[in-house]
Amino acid sequence: MILDAGMGDTSEVWRQVQEAVSEFTCVCSYDHAGRGQSDPGPTPRTSQTIATELHALLRHAHIPGPYIFVGHSFGGYNARLYASQYPEEVVGLILVDSASPHLDLVAVLPPERPEENQGIRQVRRVLIQETQEMDNPEGIDPAESAAQVRAITSFGALPL
Repeated sequence: MILDAGMGDTSEVWRQVQEAVSEFTCVCSYDHAGRGQSDPGPTPRTSQTIATELHALLRHAHIPGPYIFVGHSFGGYNARLYASQYPEEVVGLILVDSASPHLDLVAVLPPERPEENQGIRQVRRVLIQETQEMDNPEGIDPAESAAQVRAITSFGALPL
């Protein structure tokens, strides 16, 4: 089982899960480039970059598949990309509060109008501020990563 944390997180967020799951199967978590124990990588980074690097890491570390991938938040993008790129290595996907490549919360709000409800105006400001201030120490390009995930057409019979 491979555990992939959300953007800005380290493998430490999986500590309790990893300890519990390790009682019945092999489980690995890792730090994306530039986080935790990992060296920085070239930027901008995308889910495709991360999936390719993870594939090389698993090979280099001699961690045999098949794998069940668990992706949290942005890690869900990476898990889906890995499963689509290396389908023979993945037997299941678990998405934990995964980001959706089809949802842009700012874009679904109506255009700003002078007479609009103050609640809508406040929600828009908060969402825009969160997007601008998002913790992104990895140098991720979230829009390109979302486009990569949207391009996946099927996981076949892979359990999700």
